[in-house]
Amino acid sequence: MRQMKTTLEPVLLKLAQLRRQRVGLGLTRPTDKIIAYLEKTKQFCDPVLVGRQVPGFESIVSDQPHEILFNLLKENKVGAIIRGQVSSVPFRDSFNSFYEGKVDPGDAFVSVLEDNEGRVILLSPVTNGRGWNNEDKILLINASVGLLAKLGIPVKIGILNYSREEELAHGKDFLNKTFFEANELIDLFKEKYEIKNFGIDFDIALSENCNIIIEQNGGTGNQVIRSLVFLEAIRNYGVPILNADRVIIESMRASEDFSDHFLLAAALVNTQK
Repeated sequence: MRQMKTTLEPVLLKLAQLRRQRVGLGLTRPTDKIIAYLEKTKQFCDPVLVGRQVPGFESIVSDQPHEILFNLLKENKVGAIIRGQVSSVPFRDSFNSFYEGKVDPGDAFVSVLEDNEGRVILLSPVTNGRGWNNEDKILLINASVGLLAKLGIPVKIGILNYSREEELAHGKDFLNKTFFEANELIDLFKEKYEIKNFGIDFDIALSENCNIIIEQNGGTGNQVIRSLVFLEAIRNYGVPILNADRVIIESMRASEDFSDHFLLAAALVNTQK
C-alpha cells in the first residue's frame, strides 16, 4: 500500500540515511513485482538477497537462507536481516540458535503499521500463542513505548477487549473478564502515558490517534493484521523483534513488497548505540 499521507516514512528515511546500512532479506521466490519494489531500497541501503540469484543485486544462492541470514548477522556482514520469504519455523530455529535460547521474541513482537491518513500504529500481540494475559501485554506495551521513543513519536495507548462498559450487565463472564483485565492495564500505566480502554472499538481508538494498540490476544491480532494487509488497507513496515540486540524484522511470506521492511530495518540499525 502507498497512501497519500505518511508520518513514518520521512522519520525512518532520515534515520536510514544517517549511515548507509547493508540489510539481508530471505528471498526464495523472486517476482518482477518484488524486484521492482526492491530497486527502491537502493536509495537508502544496500540490500543483500539470500536464497536466489537476482540480477542487479548482491545475491547469495542457498537452500538454507535462514542459516545464511543469521551467519551474515553474526559476522557483521549486514546490519539487519528480514525474514522475507523464509519459512517461519526454520527462521525461528535459527533465531533461537543465534541467541542460545536466551531471547523470547514473543515478548516484544510488535507490528509497525501506518494507515491511509498517515497514522502510525504499533499493533500487538500478533502471534497466536501470545498476549492472552496481562503479563504478556505489559511486555508488549513497554517494547512499543521504547520504539516510539527511538522514533521521537509521543505515546498514546489504546487497549482493546471483547466488551464495552455499557454491555457488562448483560455480557458473558468470559467476555466481561477481558474488559476488567484491560482496566488493570490502564491502572498500571495511566501515571506514565495517555491510555484508555476502548472495549471492542478499534476504529474509535484509531480515530483518537492511538499509536499503540493492544489487541485482545495474539489470535485476534494476527487475524486483524493479516486482513488489513491482504485488503491493502494498511502500510506494513514489518514486525521488529524489539527485545533482540540486533535488528531482526519478521514479515509475511506472501508479501510482494518488502521495501518498507528495509526502510524500518536500516533506520533501526542507526538508532542503536
